[in-house]
Amino acid sequence: MSDDKTFDEAVNLYDSGQHEKAFSIFQILANKGHVRSMNFMGICYIEGKSVTQNLSKAAEWYQKAAANGYAGAMNNLGGMYQNGNGVPQDNTKAFEWYQKAANLGQIEAQFWVGSFYLEGKSIAKNPVKGAEWMDKSAQQGDPYAQASLGDCYNYGIGVQKDYIKAAEWYHKASDQGVAEAQFKLGYCYYNGNGVKQDYIKSAELFHKAALQGHEGAQYNLGQCFYYGFGLKADHAKAVEWYRKAADQEHADAQYNLGVSYFKGDGVTKDKKTANDWFKKAAKNNHDLAKKVLDDLKQNKIDNIGLAGQIISDILGSLASS
Repeated sequence: MSDDKTFDEAVNLYDSGQHEKAFSIFQILANKGHVRSMNFMGICYIEGKSVTQNLSKAAEWYQKAAANGYAGAMNNLGGMYQNGNGVPQDNTKAFEWYQKAANLGQIEAQFWVGSFYLEGKSIAKNPVKGAEWMDKSAQQGDPYAQASLGDCYNYGIGVQKDYIKAAEWYHKASDQGVAEAQFKLGYCYYNGNGVKQDYIKSAELFHKAALQGHEGAQYNLGQCFYYGFGLKADHAKAVEWYRKAADQEHADAQYNLGVSYFKGDGVTKDKKTANDWFKKAAKNNHDLAKKVLDDLKQNKIDNIGLAGQIISDILGSLASS
């Protein structure tokens, strides 16, 4: 039996829960110079399922596999240096390993090289190169590169601004379950940027992202329920989604929740709870919340009409980032 076939069988054992048996096979193969097994030894030491977790040993095995030309290990080693796992944190070395792997076509490494260029992390910022590397990775199907390339086209970063291409790449990433892409594609449909305006699709996409815990999408879904954008208006459900976003420190959601409690809109009126939410929003530098708190101190807000005007002001636009 070839070493590659033995390796594949060991992977199947590992995936089925027979971690120690699989580890023994990986170790034998790795010591014979089988690079994929060397890389998997690193994975074993990171996950700690077959042996005691040891990030330093994981890095050593990745180093061995990388030195033997295995692109996946180069990418993994880049991640170790980027996060300081098992080795000293060093973005310069991380980039060097990502670049080597990316040059060999490793799609995740191509994403990271693009990210480093876009952010100027340990290297000079270069949006054009960043977008080029994102395109390489996105074309190979990496969902996070697809979402990032959507951003490049949406905001004109390293490429000419193109809402149609932005929506296309967000769509590809959204189909692979990337919450940020679902959120941004939802906003494209809400505004009709690069796609035909469609409030129903917009709400559906916000809902998908919101279920994954995306606070901006949770807030926007609350907006949709409040105003009936793409679904039946339901202020109680709006409050539910505002609360989820507010619990993640989304200032607009905290403010809206405060107004909802102040008015008794979608929830039982409770001015003390309203005040608490206004304070949380103000702590997150929400200007309207600060104004409301100041007005409450001076007894300038003492009727539902004024509070209603405030909620209309803040709820009139959807968060886009």
